[in-house]
Amino acid sequence: MPTDADEGAQDQESIIHEDRFVAFVDILGFSDLVKKTKNDQKLRQQVTDALKQVQKFHSPETGESGLRVHYFSDSLIASTTKTAHGLWHLLLSLDSLAWNLLGMDVLVRGGVAVGNIYYEDKIVFGEGVIEAYRLENTIAKFPRIILGRSVYELAKAYANEGGVWSEYVRARLMRDNDGVVFLNFLNDMAAGNFVMDSVPNSGEMPWVVMGNQIRELIQNRINTTLESPDIYAKAEWLAKYWNKVVTRGRDSKVLAVGGITLAGEDNSLSGLPYRHTAS
Repeated sequence: MPTDADEGAQDQESIIHEDRFVAFVDILGFSDLVKKTKNDQKLRQQVTDALKQVQKFHSPETGESGLRVHYFSDSLIASTTKTAHGLWHLLLSLDSLAWNLLGMDVLVRGGVAVGNIYYEDKIVFGEGVIEAYRLENTIAKFPRIILGRSVYELAKAYANEGGVWSEYVRARLMRDNDGVVFLNFLNDMAAGNFVMDSVPNSGEMPWVVMGNQIRELIQNRINTTLESPDIYAKAEWLAKYWNKVVTRGRDSKVLAVGGITLAGEDNSLSGLPYRHTAS
């Protein structure tokens, strides 16, 4: 029979108080998504699975990451050990979340920091959490998951060790036009699209079907934000990111998954031969 001392020891084992990699992620438009799930059991299950995937995601690399995830309202806090495996387990879990929610027309914005964190059961706080929230709330701006400078420096240091860490930095981290480094969660789609030009019936493959569905969702965001410039700015960023990574400037007609047309790129207008004047 467990004693009070045993239970106390177990409680202490569940407590984290150390420097860790910490992510704060805001799920944009989550309240609208929740409303849609009220009468849609399939969508409700999809949302549940996407959120659980963060916690259940198995890193392709071996090692102990100590992944912890805390959900609340339309946000989540996730943290891992301050190691190469910890960092990439965290980033790849967020990669999965961003991609799966994008398939439901839901965007995410987040920040990844490194710092002290206190984690016990449902209680989480610390300098690392505050910094991750600051990055998400004031720096990210667009639907992207950004890395703080300290995190990026550590990612590069791990990459210097060679192997998979170096490959991850090259393929899955991008520096944006404003200097911010963000997680390239479209990497897998881009990699597949790059080699599918000559594959027969590629359009029937599940990932291609999903890719084109997501492309259409982004295109719809572009087309339906005529009077919402703030919303359009987020959609425009995502569309430009999609075109840069997934199509790499190639002709959409020869790709399994095509690009997105931005506002101002529609060339369907034709000029009148003369200016009409009243007689």
